[in-house]
Amino acid sequence: MTTAILDPVPERSGYTVRFSNRVGSTGVVLVVLGWVPKQGESVPDPRQMTVAPGASGELTGTVPDFARARRMVIVAALDAGESGRLELLVEGRLPSNKSISRTTTWQMLVEVAEH
Repeated sequence: MTTAILDPVPERSGYTVRFSNRVGSTGVVLVVLGWVPKQGESVPDPRQMTVAPGASGELTGTVPDFARARRMVIVAALDAGESGRLELLVEGRLPSNKSISRTTTWQMLVEVAEH
């Protein structure tokens, strides 16, 4: 399993997590998106999608307020023989885009939005 700490995501920004499963992949990939809350705060429930070989899927939403969330966490769970492209877009920008062939976890701090 690979874990990467990526650039922070600004609070209240729109995001899209996209996974494209390769045609030659051997199975369905599970992608889970969740939030690490600050003590005593509530955050959106985790979301998940499954992506069949040759297909793509995406999760969209808005980053919670800095006062509520510490981190955004994305896990793409792949078995042997599975591969694809994992992308994170924040406000339409593509700060993270990587071909993966094993289970991968991305973590991003939630930061205060610039005014």
